[in-house]
Amino acid sequence: MIYDTGALSNALMFDHAYKILNERLQQGAKVGNMKDAGLIVPVAVNCAFSCELLLKSMLPIGTKGHKLYNDLFLKLDTTLANNIKKIVVQIIEETKKGYSDKDFENDLIANEAAFEQWRYFHEGKTSPSFDLAFMCVFQACLKGIAGSEAKAP
Repeated sequence: MIYDTGALSNALMFDHAYKILNERLQQGAKVGNMKDAGLIVPVAVNCAFSCELLLKSMLPIGTKGHKLYNDLFLKLDTTLANNIKKIVVQIIEETKKGYSDKDFENDLIANEAAFEQWRYFHEGKTSPSFDLAFMCVFQACLKGIAGSEAKAP
């Protein structure tokens, strides 16, 4: 169920920016363009913020927090959370044999503060991590589920 259509609309705006930037990042990586390689920062910020907003759209309005796992994912309806986990594990397992529910949780925890860490990357206070492959799958799954939930009667 979509509780917050405003969060969903904003998530789709950040998703659009993330997709454009990620495509440019991938193109630059193929030809060794270091300027385009620097797009990892806005890619991480836009992808992570899109994930945050997609999760918040499926939670009661006013849900606070930026941490994808502890602040948001754990507050989802159990059936919905299990469905998201199952889809992500299934997709990643196609290329990473033996990928499990525990791996999903570990990856989400490792990336849960990506938005906070990467938007302040310039301050150099932390050494942020960002698993682009995992986050792309997680974000696409959230987007697909939120989109189908928004269309449900």
